[in-house]
Amino acid sequence: MHISGRTFRQAIPLLAAAVALAVTGLTAGPAMAQSSGGAPTVSSISISSSSGPDRTYGIGDTIRVLVTFSEEVIPDGQQAVTLDVGGESGQAISQVPIISSTSTEAIAFAYVVKEGDSDTDGVSISANSLSLVSGTLHDADGNDAILDHDALADDNHTRWTASGPPSPLSP
Repeated sequence: MHISGRTFRQAIPLLAAAVALAVTGLTAGPAMAQSSGGAPTVSSISISSSSGPDRTYGIGDTIRVLVTFSEEVIPDGQQAVTLDVGGESGQAISQVPIISSTSTEAIAFAYVVKEGDSDTDGVSISANSLSLVSGTLHDADGNDAILDHDALADDNHTRWTASGPPSPLSP
């Protein structure tokens, strides 16, 4: 195979541009975040904290929820997930800065168990309980995230009781 000097020299800038694009895609910020071309959707929602060996959260314990999206999103403002606390609503608030300069595929939420909280059959999250408290949640192309998601059924490994001090292994 013969490659002339001219053809090879013309290919170098294209190769350099391709390498630069690949590298910036790996360290994507908001302007470089990867997008599917459509609106991001919720892929999963889960309880990501552990209630300790007694499987019960106590006063002051933090229940963490993780919401994963189909693609990177840019959270500007604050989001919330509403938990079912023994038939009452409790909001887990996003743990990201109010003004974010980075994109992510997952957002962490936190709810601190307070006195009076009780749920003996376990933590649950109703369908479509993810909401915007303020700001926006969108992908790099400006497509607003679709916040619809399936319910997370009662999990008897994550019961609540607020009648005593925090569990010794609180997350």
